Amino acid sequence: INKGSHISHLANKELKVLLSQCAMSAMQYNKEIAAYAQRMMDKGKPKLLVVNNVRNKIIQRIFAVVNTKTPYLVDYLNPCEQSA
Repeated sequence: INKGSHISHLANKELKVLLSQCAMSAMQYNKEIAAYAQRMMDKGKPKLLVVNNVRNKIIQRIFAVVNTKTPYLVDYLNPCEQSA
């Protein structure tokens, strides 16, 4: 059964619109996110799915900054991912 796409009545619709606009802007101006979005679209993913994934990436970054109480660093190198 296909219920169609709709926004949950529990969702904060204004926040969702703002996050979508942030995602579209990031896909245009942020090199890392633009490259990610282009890779996904080259694989044949629908643009709205890519926008949703970028929105999720933005939310994850926000929570990481808040939880670690450190500023966002564009050139951050994760010590766990560094190879010797």
